[in-house]
Amino acid sequence: MVPIEAPDVRSAWASAMRLLLDSTPRYSLVLSIRDPCGIPEHDLLPLDPHNYDRNENRLLDVAATIFPRRRPNDPLDFGEFIQTKARAYKRWQPRRGAWGTYFERLVAFGESETNQLVRTIEALNGWARRQHAALVLHLSSPEFDKPRAQGQPCWHYGEFLREQENRLSFLAVYRSHDYFSKALGNLIGLGRLLDFVSTSTDLQRGRLVCVSSYATLGCSKGIAHAMLRRIDL
Repeated sequence: MVPIEAPDVRSAWASAMRLLLDSTPRYSLVLSIRDPCGIPEHDLLPLDPHNYDRNENRLLDVAATIFPRRRPNDPLDFGEFIQTKARAYKRWQPRRGAWGTYFERLVAFGESETNQLVRTIEALNGWARRQHAALVLHLSSPEFDKPRAQGQPCWHYGEFLREQENRLSFLAVYRSHDYFSKALGNLIGLGRLLDFVSTSTDLQRGRLVCVSSYATLGCSKGIAHAMLRRIDL
């Protein structure tokens, strides 16, 4: 299992797509992205799957299921921002899937509605010593997620890890990953999440590592080649 090393999410996604064009599906596909927020999101819109199939969700809508976009001059602190967005996501209920969104599970997980995100930020801000142990976020549970090929969360868990004294990285593990309809949007959302937590803890933003236990192309080879040509323009 050799990871794909890439400077940004577009390069990582493109390398994975080329690998999947050669042979799909792939097992234990690993992306290691040096700067997951290095490319402005509007520069990624030519790769929106909705441009190629109108039945697919838009790229930034997929990203928003993980984490909402935050305006640069937003005056809210991290707790206020999370509460405000949590209320907004609750109003989306008629449009969301049966199990909700990843963001909802980050801020209100399980019957106890544990706010894993606030707990993580407070732990990183409150520890007297520079702890290097991983802080885990759970996105799935056997208590309320039945084994299904589809219709359940594909992102299983994430880990924040202080790899250096002032640098925070993030690992995300997916059980199944469609690289046409979901993966790039997921990478954008994970980058937003890492950026939010690192900013909220005064730590430098580090790497994003994404593990896809089962990775598929999710579209025809013709569409995949057309998308990759947009990168080369």
